[in-house]
Amino acid sequence: MKNYFKEHKRFLVQVAILCFLIIVVLAAGSNTQNTYSEPVSHTDSILEQIAIENHLILSDTSLLSTYSIPIFDLPEIEVRYKPTILIRSAASTTKAQLIGFLIANNPKLDLDFVQHIVETYISDCAVEGINHDIAISQMCLETGFLRFNGSVKANQFNFCGLGATGKSMGSTFGSMEDGVRAHIQHLKAYASHEPITTKLVDTRFAFVKRGIAPDIHSLAGTWATDQNYGYKMEAMIRLLTKSVRKTEILANGV
Repeated sequence: MKNYFKEHKRFLVQVAILCFLIIVVLAAGSNTQNTYSEPVSHTDSILEQIAIENHLILSDTSLLSTYSIPIFDLPEIEVRYKPTILIRSAASTTKAQLIGFLIANNPKLDLDFVQHIVETYISDCAVEGINHDIAISQMCLETGFLRFNGSVKANQFNFCGLGATGKSMGSTFGSMEDGVRAHIQHLKAYASHEPITTKLVDTRFAFVKRGIAPDIHSLAGTWATDQNYGYKMEAMIRLLTKSVRKTEILANGV
């Protein structure tokens, strides 16, 4: 027997090693199945429940597994940066939408005049690179939707309160077109260092520190002394957006 083991020692060792490797491979396969089948199903179930409890609609709840903490239990934090709207940005409203917005908020306006002033704002804003949504919203804010109930009167064609203070009625322009152009030029002076494209009609252009207010919230304390002026502008723009959306819903039935 001893002679047999001596003669076949190498062969028996090889057989033993082969059996050991087979056992290791089978065990690894078993662990792999346990690792990647049951836990995944269980995890997805938990994530779906979290989504339901937090009233979320997720197309792929497994994306939440990339977070190592329960993100829905995080405390609220103070937002120190408030998104704003650049004065030199793309507008989103059409001529018809703007006309509807003005008429809806001041039904006494003459339709032909409204069409003309809206066209003028859109064209002049395009030339100077100004967002016409902002310019017209500011005009609505400053004039009360062209009611002119403040110190500036309609015959001044001053649509943005240029030069108007408690002691002064502000600038007067010879036509509606000049008044709109002065408004756009003044906005560009605040928003940019670039030269104006059209002939200068803004009587207060030279007094502006160029580029001091690139966005609507920067107009507070610069264009107007009112520190809430930016928020008032934002509210007017939101009113415009809401009006446009409401019109679309009524038109499309959605």
